[in-house]
Amino acid sequence: MQHASSTTHHSMPSGMYSLSGDQALVDHEGTVRRLSTAQRERLSQDLTVVQTNLHILNDMLTELQPDAISSDDLELLQVGQL
Repeated sequence: MQHASSTTHHSMPSGMYSLSGDQALVDHEGTVRRLSTAQRERLSQDLTVVQTNLHILNDMLTELQPDAISSDDLELLQVGQL
C-alpha cells in the first residue's frame, strides 16, 4: 500500500480518494473501500491458503486422540502460540 504523501486525488465523493491509478479507494478515515486488482488477487490467494490450512487443522483435530497424542502432533498445534 502506498503512503498518503503519494496519493493522487481524483473527482470522487467527499472524503474519498484513490491511492493509485489501479483504483484502490480509501475514505477520509483510512478505511479501504475498494481494492485494486492486484490487491484482490493477493487477497484471494491468501484466503485460499487459509482455507487449505483450516481443512488440514480440521483433519488433524478429527484424528486427535487426547490419550494418545504424539509430541509431534502437540508441537504442530502449539506453533501458533509463539
